[in-house]
Amino acid sequence: MGLPKAAKKGIFSIEGDWDPDLRQHYSVEAGLRLLKEAEGIPYIHRRVGTAEEFEYYLHQWTLKKYEAFPILYLSFHGGPEGFWLPEDKKRVNTVTLDILGDLLEDKCRGRIIHLGACATLAMHNSRPKKFMQKTCALAVCGYTEEVGWTVSTAFEVILFYRMQRRAFNRAGAQRIHRDVDTLAKGLVQKLGFKMKVRPA
Repeated sequence: MGLPKAAKKGIFSIEGDWDPDLRQHYSVEAGLRLLKEAEGIPYIHRRVGTAEEFEYYLHQWTLKKYEAFPILYLSFHGGPEGFWLPEDKKRVNTVTLDILGDLLEDKCRGRIIHLGACATLAMHNSRPKKFMQKTCALAVCGYTEEVGWTVSTAFEVILFYRMQRRAFNRAGAQRIHRDVDTLAKGLVQKLGFKMKVRPA
C-alpha cells in the first residue's frame, strides 16, 4: 500500500564521489529513485567535489522553498566524528559535527539529518546533543561502524520509508528509531546505527 500524499517528506541528498575514477557511476541515488518510483517520495540529489559546492547546496537546503524536503542525506567517505569531501584526497580536513553545526546554526527546526558515512557517529553522546541544540534539528542519525555499499543502501531505504510514516516531532522521531530497530535489527547492529533525538 502506497503512502498518502500528505505524509511524504522529501529527501535532500548531497553526495561525494566514492571513487577517484570518475568512470565509476555508483551512487546513493539508486535507492532514492526506488523510493520515488515505488512510493512517490520526492528527492533532490546533487554530487559535490569541493567545500564550496558542499556549502552552496547545504545552504540551498535551508531555504524556505525546500521546506518540503526536511530530510538531509549526506553521503561521503567518513570515519570517527566526521566525513571527507572528494577534494580532500589526504583526508586532513574532516567535516565534523561541530563544523556542520556552524554551517546549519538555527536552520534545522523540524528536520532530520542522516549522515550516510562510515563511523561518523562513533563519538561521545554529548556531541550530537550539542549539534541539535545549535542547529535546532529534530534528530541526527548515522553509523558507528564501517558500512558496506549494498547493506547501507538497503538499510537507508527502510529508514527513509519509516520516516514517512511518523510525524516529525520528538515522539515521532523516537518511534522511527524503534521502527527500524524492529524491522532491521540485524542491520542496525551490523552498521552500528544510532539515532539521537533532540531533548525537550
